[in-house]
This record gives sequence, structure tokens and C-alpha cells, in this order.
Amino acid sequence: MIKFLIIVLLIFAAMQLSAQDIVVNTSDGTTSIHILVPFSQYQFSARTASARYQMSINLLDTDKKNIHQDIYDIVLNEDWVIQGAAQLFSVRLDLKPGDFKLVTLLRNLNLGDKKEKQFTFAVPDSGQVVFTNMVIAQNEHLRFSPASFAQLTPDLKTCVFVLDTTAVCDSIVLNAHYPEGISRINIPRFSGTEFDILPLLQQGSLSNLEVRYYTKNIISSNSWVLYQSYDQYLQRFTLKEQVQQIRYIANQNEWRTISRLADKDLDSAVEYFWSRHDNSPGSLKNDLRELFYERVLKADELFTIHKKLPGWRSDRGKIYIKMGPPDEIVSDSFPIGQHPYIIWYYYRQNRIYRFEDKRGYGDYSLMEGFYEN
Repeated sequence: MIKFLIIVLLIFAAMQLSAQDIVVNTSDGTTSIHILVPFSQYQFSARTASARYQMSINLLDTDKKNIHQDIYDIVLNEDWVIQGAAQLFSVRLDLKPGDFKLVTLLRNLNLGDKKEKQFTFAVPDSGQVVFTNMVIAQNEHLRFSPASFAQLTPDLKTCVFVLDTTAVCDSIVLNAHYPEGISRINIPRFSGTEFDILPLLQQGSLSNLEVRYYTKNIISSNSWVLYQSYDQYLQRFTLKEQVQQIRYIANQNEWRTISRLADKDLDSAVEYFWSRHDNSPGSLKNDLRELFYERVLKADELFTIHKKLPGWRSDRGKIYIKMGPPDEIVSDSFPIGQHPYIIWYYYRQNRIYRFEDKRGYGDYSLMEGFYEN
């Protein structure tokens, strides 16, 4: 536990830069680090409708030695903004297998504010299998990672699909989905390939890209290649609320560690928690994090009764966030000789939860003996 606490404090910065992310892919001894800055992070001057930023990056090894640094000058006009997408900056380095820390500092040269973020990542050795896929587009102004296929138009300067895996594949197939059907493309290499998809955009309205890796009769499939922003969740809930929500799914050691941190370290703890709970490391999508955010937002929508008890804090909200929607619901609003009740059945998990409205205000409390600590 002490070791976990030390790692949390050392790995991440205390300043919050929501939704900024990195994607790391390694092939043929070269590591590409893609830094994604969502356009929602930029603030524009009302007078000039423009923004001037400077972003510095520093890469450190496990000995805290700075092994690479770069500075990017960023000039943006407000009409260049691509809603939901992220501006992309890339660095390619020859890195040995091991752990690294990347520090980014984004300075607003017009308004003077600055935001820092730190990330950790590992360069895998030859024994680890990693899959990384993403779309990188460039128009006349900037490189970006799109949030939807509608943002990919045939007039782009370049548009490539990055396919990367450390596995030796028998074959790779890219399925391009259109309203009228699927176009199947065989990819010649197994690692480090950037496939030009501009011809696919010119064929029609591309609705999805799915890549399939075939290795020794095992098929690995990925159909999430677009940038995913968590802005809606991050804008609705404060950092302290996010930590309280994580309590529902964290194990005892994780929660004991997080609960002892000072407020200035909570952002670091949240990011570290999700880096440990990522079933698709290196990709643009953390399925578990996205599912959790969706459940919290839905619980807040379904179970909020009044301002003093948001839906995610209610007993039904806690179970919904932890377990998801029930398989069956049985309820009675006017039972004879009883309080109004709702029963949730989770057949696959063999769980039953009974909630009762003892005060008659629609605030259903979980009955003792049903709640899991």
C-alpha cells in the first residue's frame, strides 16, 4: 500500500488538464508518442477569435533523467476548431523496454494561464502483445484525431489508419463499413503500418473501421479507432465527486490509499486508478472507464430526487454504477402493510437488491442484508 501511495505521488502532477491523453505505440524498435489535446481545452480571445499557446514536453526515465524535450508553438483560429476532436502532436524515439514518464505543460500565451499533466507508460519487451489503432488526419491547418467519421472528408491533405501490434500476425484485415456494405482490405504488414484511408473516404460515407488480427487461429478485433472525450462527465462532476464515485468499484487497498491523499493529489490518483484499470492499454479507448462514466451519468439522470441527494449518491445509484442495469425489476408502489418497494434481480451474478421508500418521498433505501460493502 505504501508503495502504491508513493507511485501515485511521484507519477502524476497535481494540476488538472481534463481529457488530454496520449497514445503510445512501439514497432521495429521505434516508439511513437501521440499527444492529444482536445480542442475544448483551448480558450479564444473574444477580440481576435484566435489563440496562441506553447506546449513543452519532457520525457523522463525511471531515474528521473530527462531524455527528450520538445517545444511546440500553437496558433489557432476559432473557425479551425473541430468539435469533440483533439489536436495531435507526435514524437518518435528509440526507447529501450521499460517505464517512462511524460510531462506536458500547456501555456496560454494570450491569457497567461498554464496547465500541466503527467503520464506514465511502458515500452513493452518482445514477450508482451500490444495492439494500437487510431486515425490520424491532417487538413490545411493542423493534424487531429477525429471524434466521428463525419469529420473525415475526401479533401483532407492526409488521412491514415495506424495499425500497430507487437504480435507476429498471420494476416491483418481492415473492414471499411459503408451504408451499402463492407469493403474488405488485406494489410500487408503486421506492425507499424500507416494505411492510407483517403481512397476509402472517396468511395462513400464511411461509417466505421474495424481491424482484425489473425494469429495462430486467434482473432483480435478492434472497432474503436476514434478519439473519445470524457468532457460531459468531467464538466458535470467535481474532482472530489469523481473520487467518491470511484469508491464504489475500488478495492479496499486502492480506496484506503486514495482516501488518505490531500486534495491537491486527487487528480493524480484518479488518473492513476484508471491507468491501472484499462483493458486496452495503448489504445484510444478505455472501455472500463467509459462504461463507468456512462453508468454514473445514467444513475444521476434516473435516481436524482432533489439537490441534496444526487442520483449517483443514492442507494440505487450506487448499485447501478457497480452492477449496471438489472436483468429484471419488480416493484409495488402501494403494497398492503408494507413500504413501497423495488427489487432488482441480477441473474448472472446471482444477486438480489431490495429498495424501500420508507418516507414516501421516492427516496428508495437499500434494505439491510442486501447491500455489499
